[in-house]
Amino acid sequence: MREINLKAEGEVDYGRAADLAKARAEREIPEAMLIAWNDRQRDIHSPSCLKCEIKDKAGWEVYGHNHGGRLRISVNDDDFVFIYGML
Repeated sequence: MREINLKAEGEVDYGRAADLAKARAEREIPEAMLIAWNDRQRDIHSPSCLKCEIKDKAGWEVYGHNHGGRLRISVNDDDFVFIYGML
């Protein structure tokens, strides 16, 4: 999976981070689709039913990787992480 790290200045909440990640994903992958995400600031992620860790990776991240994730976008050093694949 390809990894991209974005830095955002000023106040960054989930909405702003998601917009930044989506814009970048759409430049990298035609018809980008969000598969999994994590908001470290609020301690929530999706899919939210996964609370396990597998080989030091959070369940939501393993899910994203195993369900077609091709691009991992980190905003501000993993404050927010978005995993994208193709439709």
